[in-house]
Amino acid sequence: MMKRKRSTYHCSFCGKNQDQVRRLIAGPGGVYVCDECIGLFRVQDDQERAEHDTVLSTKESGLALKCSFCGKKREKVQRLVTGPGQVSICSECIDLCVEIFEEEVKLSSTCNTGQRNKRER
Repeated sequence: MMKRKRSTYHCSFCGKNQDQVRRLIAGPGGVYVCDECIGLFRVQDDQERAEHDTVLSTKESGLALKCSFCGKKREKVQRLVTGPGQVSICSECIDLCVEIFEEEVKLSSTCNTGQRNKRER
């Protein structure tokens, strides 16, 4: 019997694969963003990003015209972060990813508490 080959997905911004990060969120057309990049986008200010050459704001680079995840044009969003190959993500999608990560943490801790209670009985 042939083993089915597992697909490997990579963050479109940093290039790390799904096994190198805690979470990878898929967007349309094969774009992905990892929890680490979302953390960087959310925390670092424009000056730090420019110093680390991680990503550029579109207003600085002028490359991306719209968010790769929701399709909103840069004029319609507060901020648009661009990665390699003109992949980009807007501030609204960044916030949505943060919400997804936070919800997963809540669900995970709730599940762990429930399992602990069952074992204690």
